[in-house]
Amino acid sequence: MQIKPDDMANANPNTVQDILRGVPGLQVGYDPSAKGGGSLQVRGQRSVYTAGGHNNPLIILDGMIFYGELSEINPDDIGQIDVLKDASAAAVYGAQAANGVIIITTKKARLVSR
Repeated sequence: MQIKPDDMANANPNTVQDILRGVPGLQVGYDPSAKGGGSLQVRGQRSVYTAGGHNNPLIILDGMIFYGELSEINPDDIGQIDVLKDASAAAVYGAQAANGVIIITTKKARLVSR
């Protein structure tokens, strides 16, 4: 599933989670705190062991693994988001991608790669 810039502009999102809401197969949790985070699960919970983010998808930001929180990314800087949910994610990213992959490409990275 790919979310393009036109789709993001129409939604006027406040957070990255707002952009991801409504993507088929992706469950986006809600955090009412000022930080505005929330949980992400691609196709549901995969493990009964939930501590430490064992059910979280792998997040790739501009080609690098992102260990921060999505609330740290400005939604206005995002150029494109790809959500990989199937075996293709594991083929590219290995065992870390067992819970899916969310690939975020910023506008600046898209300009550099062209």
